[in-house]
Amino acid sequence: MQVGKECWRVERAEQMAVIVDAEKYFRTARVAMMGAKRRILLIGWDFDARIELEPGVDRPGEPKKLGDFMLWLVEREPDLEVFVLRWDTGAIKSLFRGSTIFTMMKWMKHKRIHTKLDGHHPTAASHHQKIVIIDDALAFCGGIDMTGDRWDTRDHRDDDPHRIQPSGKPYKPWHDAISAVQGPVAHALGELFRRRWHLAGGKKMAAGQPGGTFWPEGLEVDFHDVDVAIARSEPEMSDQEPCTRARRCSSARSRGRRSICTSRASISRRARSPRRSPSGSTRRTVPRSSSSTRRPRKAGSSRSRWIPRARG
Repeated sequence: MQVGKECWRVERAEQMAVIVDAEKYFRTARVAMMGAKRRILLIGWDFDARIELEPGVDRPGEPKKLGDFMLWLVEREPDLEVFVLRWDTGAIKSLFRGSTIFTMMKWMKHKRIHTKLDGHHPTAASHHQKIVIIDDALAFCGGIDMTGDRWDTRDHRDDDPHRIQPSGKPYKPWHDAISAVQGPVAHALGELFRRRWHLAGGKKMAAGQPGGTFWPEGLEVDFHDVDVAIARSEPEMSDQEPCTRARRCSSARSRGRRSICTSRASISRRARSPRRSPSGSTRRTVPRSSSSTRRPRKAGSSRSRWIPRARG
């Protein structure tokens, strides 16, 4: 990958994993956020404070709803700050979903929870990045945002009792993926967040403090010590030039390079790994079909389209 042409940055990932479907992602993200000490940075196309990260699981003393969980985290960790950046138009529409507006009011009153609606985009456009960065040491980047209609298991069963909206209405199966990365690449994603926060009108944030080693318990590592290329797409604005490196990264993938495509950003694995497919090919991820499952909805035509072929 050519820095400045096909990608924005190339950074090292000490450990990396591909997480398929939100049941595993939400469970893993909860474990990771429990270990945060300084900052949790969240970028989302949508964000619904009413959802449960682990439907059907009760933990004494721990809130089940995402919004209450975030408040609980900052109360239990005195130095922890949370920054939430989301697309402005979608956020305005969601304010009237159930208890969302009351949760937002609680967040705005808390001195260590910071929220920002990102309107730094052309008219009728939207932001599609879905990224979570924890202490600039661990990050999740891909196609799953923490909102309704996302949670689902790998089975995608029609009658799953936990696949319901906060309103109680069931929704159809959903299939998507996200990557977990640890190391300098997480710090780079933190820099991406801080730049977007400032462009959205937020105060300039202090630089992150890279370092720290923690990997979510129970998450299998797919790759060790690999270089990761980060590609971005940004629109032309009065204060920025257009950036189409994610599209160029997609073109590079078509020439045989192994990569993971995220929403409006692309992460490409550059080094060899013990889990690499002998053929070095990539494949489109599709759910298994059976008489007891329904084909899940795709998350979007350009989101999470390719992941490395892995054994097992």
